[in-house]
Formats: sequence, C-alpha cells, structure tokens
Amino acid sequence: MEEKFCPSCGRGYPPDATVCDDDGQRLVVVEQERSLVGLELEGKYRLTDELGQGGMGAVYLAVQSSMDREVAVKVLRRQFCQEKVAISRFLREARAASKLTHPNTIRVYDFGQTSDGLLYMVMERLTGCSLADIMDDEGRIAVERSVHLLAQVCDSLAEAHAQGITHRDLKPENIFVEQKFGNPEHVKVLDFGIAKMANDANTQATATGMICGTPSYMSPEQAMGKEIDGRSDVYALGILLYEMLVGVRPFDGDTAMEVMLKHLNAPMPPLPPEVAAEVPAPLVGLLERMLAKQADGRPESCQALKAELMACMGQAPAPALAPRPAPKERATTRDAVTAFDKAGLGPDAAVKPKKGRGAVYAALAVVVALAAGGVWWFVLRDPGTPPGERLAGKPAAEAPTAQVEPPPREAAAPAEAPAPEPIAEAPAEAPAEAPSEPVVEAPEPVEAVLEPPPVVMVSLTIESTPPGAQIFEGESLLGMTPLTFERPKDSGVQSFTLKLDGYKDHEVAVGTMSNLVQPVTLQRVARKSGARPSPKSGKDQKKFGVGTF
Repeated sequence: MEEKFCPSCGRGYPPDATVCDDDGQRLVVVEQERSLVGLELEGKYRLTDELGQGGMGAVYLAVQSSMDREVAVKVLRRQFCQEKVAISRFLREARAASKLTHPNTIRVYDFGQTSDGLLYMVMERLTGCSLADIMDDEGRIAVERSVHLLAQVCDSLAEAHAQGITHRDLKPENIFVEQKFGNPEHVKVLDFGIAKMANDANTQATATGMICGTPSYMSPEQAMGKEIDGRSDVYALGILLYEMLVGVRPFDGDTAMEVMLKHLNAPMPPLPPEVAAEVPAPLVGLLERMLAKQADGRPESCQALKAELMACMGQAPAPALAPRPAPKERATTRDAVTAFDKAGLGPDAAVKPKKGRGAVYAALAVVVALAAGGVWWFVLRDPGTPPGERLAGKPAAEAPTAQVEPPPREAAAPAEAPAPEPIAEAPAEAPAEAPSEPVVEAPEPVEAVLEPPPVVMVSLTIESTPPGAQIFEGESLLGMTPLTFERPKDSGVQSFTLKLDGYKDHEVAVGTMSNLVQPVTLQRVARKSGARPSPKSGKDQKKFGVGTF
C-alpha cells in the first residue's frame, strides 16, 4: 500500500491525505523501502526494530554492542545518500546536536557512513511522547504546566544559542516529553536538521534568502528569508505557548503563503475569555512581546525569557552556578612532631602549630639553656673563696647546700633566677661564659614554580583530488579539503579519513615532525540505485521522539 510524505518537513501521512497539516505542502507518494531490521552497522549497532519512518529516512531501535545499551539510529534513505542537500542537512543535524550536552537536548553519540553508502546517526533512545501527542489527546494545557514545559525548552535553547546555533524549526513534534526521576515531564528538544550555525558559511540548505522551517511557527524575519538569531526561536516559543494555552495556533490558513503573511502583518489574536480568566496578566503581556513582529521587541535571550516566565508565575528561577574558585596555594610548615606522634601526646599537644612557630621554639630553647647555666654558676659560687679555689672545687662535705630550687619547666626568662655577679668577675672557663649558638630565624619555605616548556606547533595541510572531501578525525568532522590545521610537534602520527560523495573513503596518516602538505587522490566508485521507501504516519514518529526526518 502506498504512503505519502511532505517534501518540506518530512512528516508521513496515510494514502488518503493530500496536503501537509503543518505547512500546506502537497504530499508526495513514495514506495516502501526494504526494512533494515537485523542489519548490523559497521559491526557496532545491531538494528532490532523499526520505530518510525519519514520522508527522508527511518529510525530504528538498535543495540550498541560495545556497551550493551539501546540507542536510536536514524538512517538516511538510499536515494538521498547521493544528494548534496540531503547529506548537508543530515550532517548539519549531527554536527549541531553533537556540540550540545544540556540534559534538555537530545544527545547524539555517533554518526558515520557504512561501506555501502548508508548515512546514519546514533542518538539516545527516548521513551515517552511528543508535545504534539499531548495536545492531540488533551487539547489545552494548564498554565503552570505550560510554563514548566516551556522553561525547559528555554534551558536547551540557551545552550544552543551560546554555541551560535539557532534551531529554526521549533514545533510540538520536535519537543519530546518523558518521565525522569524528580521530574515527571522532562523535556528533550529534537531535530536540529536545519539549524543555523553562526560560524558556518552559507549553504544551499541554510543560506540567507532561503525559507527553512515550518510556516506555522516561523518568525517574520525567517518567513522573509532574512538573517536570524536566537530571538527567532523566542518567537516560535511564543507560538508554542499560545497553542498550549488556547489549544489552537494564533496564525493559520489554507496555504503556507497565507500563514506566513499573517506572521508578517496580523497582530496576536486575543485570548478567549475562558483562557484569559486563567492566565495571569503579566504572562499575557510577556506573550505579546514574544510575538512582536520586530526582533528587538522580544525578550533578548532565552535566559531572560525563562526568568520572566517564572516571575509571571510568582516563582524565582534557580540561581546560576558560579564557577568554583581555584584552591589557594599554601606554604608547607615543617613541624618537629609528626602527625603520628601527635596522636599519642594528648589533645593539647596535638594542636597544629601556626606558621613560623619553629623559629620561636628554637629561640626559647636557647634562652632556657642560658638561664640554667646562670643558676648553676650561682650555686657553685662562694663569695669568700678566691676564684682559683672555686675553680679547683671543694669537697662534697664543704660544698654549700643549695638553697635555690631548680627552676620550674615553665621558667623561660633569666629574670626569674637570682641575679649573678657581673660577668667580669667570673673566670674565663665559667659555664656562664660558654659560647651559645646564635639564634637563626628559619626562612619561610618557598615552593618552586616550574614553567612548562612552550609547545611548538607544526602546520599540516591535506589536499584532495577532487577537492571538497570531508576530513574526519575519528568521528569528528574537521572540515573539507583543502584544509590546513595545527598539531603539537612530535606528537606522533595523526590518522584521518577522507569522504566524498561518489568516491571511496580514503585513510591517510601524516607525521608531526615538521610542516607538511599531504596530497590525496580519491578513487571513484560506481553509484548504486535503490528502491524508494515509504514512511509511516507522523503519529508513529512522534511516539518515539525521532522528530521529523
């Protein structure tokens, strides 16, 4: 049985449909493509079930052999694997999504091309349903719930806009809702197939002057083919919010041109009375600003939009996490008592000495030693005996009884001992005149800071015949030939893969000992024709979060 799909957005329809519900495009009849269930892509992903089909490809449930986990795999139809625009859109989606890691954005794990020419993309497997399914089943969505869902879309887009990526095709089919721990309605933003990346040169699929997207959700500047930025996505979010609150889109018509003209000229329709009674007045004012015809009249960013949405509901947005400061460098303090010894000395002795106490302890020890020597000299001294006899020593019986108690351990100053006679009367050999070691302040430890040696870079250039081949390093796309880039000198052999439509993949390895220009000649392969497949209904796609394809 024949089925149809929309050539603009890729949504599938049953045989009795004639035009696309989203953009009014006339549907195209396609033939059923052979299922790939049971195929193993490059020995890594075993396709176990078909999740849905669209006009440009199909999405399969697969098992990643190396990690034994379920993933979703998009496979481009064979007839599109030789078309530059289709390949460009496919790779654009993979590149855009692979740059994003926010929890509210679908994760892309891998993408590549099989030996027989099939292009595929590996994503996380989602379980739940699309926002389109929710609105089809329930109609209007409560105000609090609508704001909760839209705030999560803002979080996803905020990261994308920070990376210079504008989605350009936000609609209910591309917003997936699943259940997570702590959040029963966790949002995932899908399908960056026509995303505009700020650092990309214009291509046939995204050049200024081209109209890309779904007309019902296009901003005025997007409908006119003008240059756009993140505020164009803010306009699409306004359309989504209106549709969730009211149950219908603000601008609709029989043809795509009629819808786009309303985006350009018609004001936002007022909310029905029953809806206006439930929506806070500040939220209505914010909605009108989101749908402003001029981009300058809208909230300037998705972060600002989310903050206003939460404020309209009387909620404060979660504070942004400040970067954690680097730990302070601390000088090492040397202690005479190790940590192991401190454990057995009691609580008082185990207190960690402050910085610089080592020198104080050394000086105190010298002072105590001098005080003890002075006391001992005073005990031996007899005023009635000449110095010579005192040096010779008296018998033990005639030695004067020591009247002075030994100084307590706390005595640290010589003032607490009896004052001795002037040093001039003491014999040269007296203990009091014994030379004492000088007190030397211990210098503060200095940590040596070693500067890393400068990194020397070499320039590597890869050229191909014919030019325009894509250069992959592992699974990362570096650019197209001819391409010049840098690598650290003597960092080993670098391996790359060159891919070009109609030519065999070519592996090339280059050294990093010096600057290098590596020419590569690609070998042409014969093209293979394939049967044209047929998509399943758009409803089947939306169940599994595969987006439009």
